Formats: sequence, structure tokens, C-alpha cells
Amino acid sequence: MPADQLWEEWRNDLKRIRQDIHELFSSRRTFRDIAGVFEQNKRLQEVGGYLWDWMRISYASYVVMRVRRETDDQGNTINLHQLLKEIETRPDVVSRGRFFEMLNLPEGHFLQEVNQRYFTNTCLPIGSPASDKPVDQVDPLRVREDREALQTAAERVREVANKDVAHRARVDIKDLTIPEVDAAFDAIETTLTKYYTLLHGASLMQAEPVPQFDTHAVFTFPWIERKT
Repeated sequence: MPADQLWEEWRNDLKRIRQDIHELFSSRRTFRDIAGVFEQNKRLQEVGGYLWDWMRISYASYVVMRVRRETDDQGNTINLHQLLKEIETRPDVVSRGRFFEMLNLPEGHFLQEVNQRYFTNTCLPIGSPASDKPVDQVDPLRVREDREALQTAAERVREVANKDVAHRARVDIKDLTIPEVDAAFDAIETTLTKYYTLLHGASLMQAEPVPQFDTHAVFTFPWIERKT
């Protein structure tokens, strides 16, 4: 496939991936909000244990499957792992020239130098001298390191997803620890923010979108109103 066409496909794929990851991180924020409510409300703890168990197990099942989606190594899937694998295979697509063509900065703009350094430090082999050559392309070894780091961080979550949620093997989802889940989240966020900048020229500070509403408002009134 021509490099320009593949470049556009990757950019479109990453938009879809970003949306899914935003949903995943928003779900974690919502779960943490609910967990905080249960922790601070003794009456809710006394009468709502069954509800808490249902939410906890449902959330855990959702999370492990969504993490599995982004790290699935099956072919013909759209996820972070496959995107990095394709970039690793076709490093010629992510070139300095194509990156700056996307940025479309005016000649002499102060961000020209900033982004030249960014491309050199992020994409070229570690320790590469400063360069502004349009033919410079991403180092496949660095992409592989990012891909392997993502897979390693998500390995435990993916194992539970494959064995407990998808196939009901002798693995209990309740044995999955919060640090194991958080490690997968951190790796997904690191990968997304780096490659979104590389393919879209826009910086993402984090994977979790900032809510534009009061996320605790729903907990401030009775859910079942008394009938008069």
C-alpha cells in the first residue's frame, strides 16, 4: 500500500482507538466515584453490598475486555498493538517530511525547531544527532520497544480476560489486583499520547477526558422518590 494512503489509514484508526480509550478511562473515573460513595456511606455499606458486588464485577469484566481489545494480537484488528506493529513493519510511512507536512507550520515559526527536536528525540535511534532531513523515518526498534512495553504491562489483565471472562477457565477475575489494572491503564495512556502526537500533531495530556459536569450530582438526591 502507498505510504500516503497507509498514513491516512493509521490516522483514522487512531481516532477510533482514542475514542474507545476515552470511554475506558471515563468508566474508571465513574467507578472510582461510586467506590468513594460506598466508602463514605455506612448505611449504603450495610444494605447495598449486593449492589456493590454487581458493580465491581461488572466493571472488572468490562475493563479486562477493553484492555484486551487494545492489546489483542490477532490480525485484521484495530487497536494500539496492531497499529504499532504496522508502524514497525512500515517505518517509512512515519517520516520527518510527512510529519511536518501534517503540521503545516509557517516558515520560520518558533515551533519548527521544537518539533524538529521532538521528532529526533522520539523517533530516531537513541542518541541520534540533530537533523532536519525530510527522509528521516521512525526507528522500528523504538516502536517495537513501545509495543512490547504495552503488552508486558497488560499481560496479566489480558490473561484474565482470555481465561476467566471469555472462556471461563480456572482464573478468578477477583484475583486481579488494582496495581495490575493500573499498570495496564498507564501503559495504554503512555502509548496513546505518544502516537497521537506523532500521527496527529496534537498533544494529549492524558487519556481521561475532563468531565464537563458535576460527576457527584447524581449521588445527592434519592433515586426512588416517595409516593404521596
